[in-house]
Order: sequence, then C-alpha cells, then structure tokens
Amino acid sequence: FRETPAENELFYTVMQPGLDFWGTSFFCGSAAVLRREALDRVGGIAGQTITEDAETTLDAIGLGYRTAYLNRPMVSGLQPETYSGLIVQRVRWGQGMLQIFLLKNPWLQKNLHFVQRLLYTNFATYWGFAVARLLLFFAPPAYLIFGLDLCDTTAGQLLAYAGPYYLASLVSTQFYYREVRWPFISQVYETIQSIYVTQGIFRVLRRPRSPSFQVTPKGERLDSHFISSLSRPFYLLLAITTASLVAGVWRWQASPSMHGAIAFVMIWATLDLLFLLAALGVLYEKPQRRSEPRAWLDEELVLWVEGRPFRARASDGSRLGIGVDIGFSELDAATRQRALDLFHKAAIVTLRFADGKVLQARIENRQWGPRQQHLHLGLAYRFANIQDERYAVDLAFGDSARLQENLDRRHQGKSILGALAHIAVLAVIEGSKNLWWQLRNLWDLAYGAMGRTLRHGKTKELT
Repeated sequence: FRETPAENELFYTVMQPGLDFWGTSFFCGSAAVLRREALDRVGGIAGQTITEDAETTLDAIGLGYRTAYLNRPMVSGLQPETYSGLIVQRVRWGQGMLQIFLLKNPWLQKNLHFVQRLLYTNFATYWGFAVARLLLFFAPPAYLIFGLDLCDTTAGQLLAYAGPYYLASLVSTQFYYREVRWPFISQVYETIQSIYVTQGIFRVLRRPRSPSFQVTPKGERLDSHFISSLSRPFYLLLAITTASLVAGVWRWQASPSMHGAIAFVMIWATLDLLFLLAALGVLYEKPQRRSEPRAWLDEELVLWVEGRPFRARASDGSRLGIGVDIGFSELDAATRQRALDLFHKAAIVTLRFADGKVLQARIENRQWGPRQQHLHLGLAYRFANIQDERYAVDLAFGDSARLQENLDRRHQGKSILGALAHIAVLAVIEGSKNLWWQLRNLWDLAYGAMGRTLRHGKTKELT
C-alpha cells in the first residue's frame, strides 16, 4: 500500500470527480450523507437491485435531485482480506450495475440529461471487461495451437493499425493516471476478476432478478498461507497459455513465412503468462493475524518503563493496540545495554501522548532492528475506562487530516517499461510461491500414499 497505488485510488480520486462534473457521482456504501426529503420521495434506500447505492442515486437524479462528491477521505472502511472475499464484492458490483441497466433503463428515466444516461450505461457495460479479458486469453492458443486466424492481415499491417492505438492508450493513461494507476497493473486486476465476474454477468443476463445480496466478508483472520479455493481455473489458463508458447516454438520452425505473425502472437501470449502468474501470486493468500484493522500514525510520545522515560514514535494504531518505535542509536553503550535489559524484562508500559493523555499498555511482541539500534513494540492497551477506549479510537481513526495524508498520497509513478518490469518481477516471485506450494502439497500427498502402500504391503507379508 505504501509502495504502489491502491486499486481504488483511480476510482475515488479521478473517476468520481469526473462523474461529479456531470452530476452523476453516486454514493458508495455508508460513506454518504443523504437528504431525508429526497430519501422519502424515492421510497427509501432502493432494493430492486443488489447495488442499492448506485440505484438509489439514479432514482434521486430521476426526481430532479442533485448529487455532489466531496473529494476528501472522511471515513475509514474495511476491504476484503481474501481473494474469495474480493470476488464476492466485485461480482455483486458487476451484477448490480447490469441489473440497474436492465431493470431501470437510464434511457427511459426522466430528468436525466444525455451524458448522465451515457454514464449510467457505461457503469453497466464497463463490467464487460471480464468477458473481453477471458476471450483475449484464448486468442493466442487459438492461433498457435489450432492455427485459427485471429484476423485476416499480416503482422506488419496489424502493427501499423493497432500499434499506434495501443501506444497512444498507454501514453494517455500515463499522462492522466500515472500517480494512481501504473501501466499493466489494470490487466492483473482484470485477470483475477475475469472468470467469476463473467459467470456473474451471464447469470444476470439469463435472469435479471435472480442475484441475491451477499455481504462482503471483512475482518477475516488467516493463520497461515494457503491457496484460494477459487484458483483451479487459473491453473487451466496457465497450462493452456504455456502450451500455446510451446506450440509457437514448433510453428516458428515449421512455418518460416509466418515468422512475423507468430512472433506477434507469442509476445501476446508471454504477456498473458505474466498476468496469469501475477494472478497466482494473488491467489497465494498471506497470513492476516491482526484481530483489528490498523491505521498508520506518526505521533511523538513518551514511553515509560519501570519509571524511566524513552522518546518514541507511534507508527500505527487500532482500537485495541498501537505500534511504537524506539531508537537507541544516540545512547552510549552502557546506557543502551541497561535499556535493552529493561525492555527484555518489561511487560507493562505507560504511554504519555503529546496532548497529555496517559494510557497503559501490555507488550505483545518485540522486534529488534540491526545491532539492536532500534526496537519496535506491539502494544495492547489496558483501558481503565470507556474514555480511554474512545481516545484510542479517535487516535487511530478520528483525524480526517491524517486520513487524507494516508490515503491521498501521490506516487511518483513508473515508466511504461519500468511498470512492465515491475509486473514481471512480481509475477515470477509471487507466482512461483504459489506453484512451489502446490508442488510441495503434491509431493506430500504422493509420499503419504507411497508410505501407506508400503505399510500395507508389509502387513500382508507379516500376515
């Protein structure tokens, strides 16, 4: 999160202000203030579709009300912790937006101007990216394995027509969005959603009223690494793409006159391979042992241990605890050793914040820096009363300015080639972790089966 733009920054910092220009921004979940009069007139929060927020906004606009977007983070919310949780959320969004178009056609609504109708149409058709991305994965295998022509042209002609478009697309998105969305990362986002969002879209097309609302799982705790249960289709896509590259090498040798077309499609398949490996990295779930969400802090405080004060800085905080960093580099060797001994034995500390508030906390974990020059403490609060707990919540989540600092960061961005290299490194490293985990599991299963067979054979001999 601190190194790369978050996935939703493009929507909240670029797209929502753009929608607001046309009076079409819609409220997302609980982060909204609704006029009671408008809510009464539309009959309350809409429920005909499973995206009640966008649907309610459309109903209100249809009655002549205006919507406005405040481009400032004002609330902290939870996002899905797992891939399966993300899919529940995104399938619901895609199905709901398509439902709005099918059940409440914006072109038949009153009081909407042309651009508003166009934008609400875009909300629905946007989710077609999943279908397009899935079809594009099958295009290289269709040509390299089965010899099906993707289009009746030569590689040179294709580059002449498609090359400038693709280059212009990369350059324009870099110009407008480089601080909130790096090149090629959108293809990874599309890849991980493609299969299941496509299924969801076709279910709505068959039966527009069939989807039921599913709450996005949040606050999940994961004790260890594991592979998502939804990963199987991606292994199949990876195998097909790998087979197409192998077939491409064979076709290169067998058809010298088609080198241009074969090279073009093989580059395409190689990019698909990177996106699929990156998707496997996403599907290799990481542990999430925190019981409470945390926000980044940057607060000076004084930490007291056994009556001795140490200058410290809070790095993150939650409703129940806080992370604190302490430096020992300025202390002489003897004083540092006494401080280290103190922190090794201590269990309870006292925190005094800049505004004079005092809280007690229990040391949950200690992480020492190189040569013990630095110490990070994970602390659990020991509240004396409800006011202490309220202070902890306010410290972590109550400052809108700090929220703005954390969420409205501006990254330097990456060049097009730099972004491609970044995706390639992530794909190889994270995708390999997934595949290695699967290979270990297969080995354990095979080894266990072999052991059971040998034990069974020995039992028969003894009998």
